[in-house]
Amino acid sequence: MTPLQKILSAYRATSQTEREKGTYFEELIRTYFRFEASYADLYSDVWLFADWAKAHGFSAKDTTDKDSGITNDANLWATETMANAKYPLELFLRVVTVSLETNRIVGELPIHKSQ
Repeated sequence: MTPLQKILSAYRATSQTEREKGTYFEELIRTYFRFEASYADLYSDVWLFADWAKAHGFSAKDTTDKDSGITNDANLWATETMANAKYPLELFLRVVTVSLETNRIVGELPIHKSQ
């Protein structure tokens, strides 16, 4: 079991709710972005969703639309629409991979000196 798998397993075991599990994961990712050498210089401030939502006047809670009855819940969407409960994590990992590869490619580009 990898260190990441151990951390995620501990989160699953100790979380009382899905929301708590999500918060643990958000805090893990925030810490990663703040201290991972590849990202620390790119992101000066990383917010948890609840903090961002509050600052921008949104609710941080999953909500149900009164007219349609549709619940705004990414985890539910992942299992019902994508048939994959791991979809949010997999999507995040793909975004991280693209970001790292983009930084690598840009770093390998020749420096153009304007005259």
